[in-house]
Amino acid sequence: MKMVFVTLMGMIVISNSAYSMGGDKPGPNGGFVKMPGTYHVELVPKKDKVLVYLLDLSLKNPISQDSSVTLKLINKETKELGCKVENKYFICNISSAEFAQYSEVNVESIRNKIKGKVAVYKIPLKFD
Repeated sequence: MKMVFVTLMGMIVISNSAYSMGGDKPGPNGGFVKMPGTYHVELVPKKDKVLVYLLDLSLKNPISQDSSVTLKLINKETKELGCKVENKYFICNISSAEFAQYSEVNVESIRNKIKGKVAVYKIPLKFD
């Protein structure tokens, strides 16, 4: 009985920590957060661009040094969009109207020389 209780408590702690990665609520810059590895990616759509922040495990300290971001917009065809560094984030130039025409965006990123897995976002964007 004691072992069942310990197992259930462990499952509760693990399931709660799985949701604490930021995907269920806005990130620190008001965007959509995914965790492709040892860091977080925050996607922030704007009127004529998409901003991408590469954040640490605490959803803080965005950096762009030794980092890169590429968006792959997917529908019937795939469009690759390079993003340029702007201070501590990346700017990807695409209008909100064009962005909305795609069904998915894959964010390929490297943060401080560490490559993450592809962060996959379904369009329209929503919190998990």
